Amino acid sequence: MILKILAFLRHERRYLLLFGGLCLAYAFLSMRAESASHRLSVSESPRYQAFKVAEKQLQAEVGTQEQLRQLMDRKPVVTALFIGYTAVFAALFFGGLLLWSLLLLPSFREQYWRTYPLEAKHWPLSLLLRVIVHFLGLSLFMNLALSGLVLLFPQLNTNAMALIHTGIMDAAAAFIILLELGISKKSILSFGFDLKGRSVWGEMLFGLGGYMTVVPFFALILFALVFLAQKFSYEPEPHPLVDVFLSQEKRDQWMIFFSIFLACVWGPFFEEVFFRGLCYPVFKGVFGTVPAGLLSAGFFALIHRNEFAFLPIFLLGIGLVWLYERRGNLVAPITLHIFHNCLFIGYFFTAKALMGG
Repeated sequence: MILKILAFLRHERRYLLLFGGLCLAYAFLSMRAESASHRLSVSESPRYQAFKVAEKQLQAEVGTQEQLRQLMDRKPVVTALFIGYTAVFAALFFGGLLLWSLLLLPSFREQYWRTYPLEAKHWPLSLLLRVIVHFLGLSLFMNLALSGLVLLFPQLNTNAMALIHTGIMDAAAAFIILLELGISKKSILSFGFDLKGRSVWGEMLFGLGGYMTVVPFFALILFALVFLAQKFSYEPEPHPLVDVFLSQEKRDQWMIFFSIFLACVWGPFFEEVFFRGLCYPVFKGVFGTVPAGLLSAGFFALIHRNEFAFLPIFLLGIGLVWLYERRGNLVAPITLHIFHNCLFIGYFFTAKALMGG
């Protein structure tokens, strides 16, 4: 293994130098942007602070059954939707526990949860390195281009520019991979879109079942983190999209819809292509199945840049890899990823509406 790594370092030193240079460029630009703008973080935003105050007020208002009934009288539809979301989370949690108990039965696994081994790709680590270098280079160019547009036209919305950049780069990652592999039907299917005669709807159903198996562990880790954060008075930094949702809802409705589309459909699809379709098979060919699953899940969690949510996202990544390995295609993990994001974003907007936002 060590000899392989040394050989890789020697053979790919040009791309490694480019990778290091791009990382330094990103670090330099990030420091310049922070020192020049002095912008508030999302957690320091007045809109987010008002949101937190409304959240605490809502928690106080639903402390008893009578208070909950009064809230339902004031906002019956939104309250019913909020209770419905809570019931869905509970159903997923207990359904996941039930599904795990069934998966322990060999007869159930053989009849309803058959394994379709993932086809070995034999892609070298250098492929992943080249894709990342090309992606970072293109992303840097896009950053500079959009920043130039903002300087020329100050009236442009910086949040909108960031969303456009994210949408373009998500798709660009998949395009770069195809360029490296050679654009063809075979290359597209090699990501994991060849169902080998199985139904798309059936694989989507397995994606939902896979999500149920993840939810109990995901919820327990999330509750433990929330408990620790409250115990030590730690306020985690919210996702940047939260600021978009809070600041743009009254002004630019298209940005809200575009943000939801990116978070619920566009992003999950292309993230699965990259992390499960490319990273995992490359790591698996070099390090083996278990290390590859841990590495790809860790990379997936790290790229989200949220230390508080690292463990839950890491666990979600493990579940996505496990589902990809068992089903041998990307349809199931893409379904899981989309459903997860839709569920949490829908819950956020429902809670926001309940708070009067």
